[in-house]
Amino acid sequence: IDEVQHIIKLNHEAIAALDMPKMIMDFKVEGKIALKDIKTGDRIKFTLEKMKDNQLMITDIQRLAP
Repeated sequence: IDEVQHIIKLNHEAIAALDMPKMIMDFKVEGKIALKDIKTGDRIKFTLEKMKDNQLMITDIQRLAP
């Protein structure tokens, strides 16, 4: 989790809508989202959007129960 550059590395399941297999990768996170509440190892649910420049960005994160 990089709070300065607003990037989070996720081990995510396949994302069928984007034809992405299960993998570990970095995602940019929208600036309004506070990453200080997310810790390494937390289970999360996130919303991923393709921006105008075709970059993917997380626009919402919710921590899930352990």
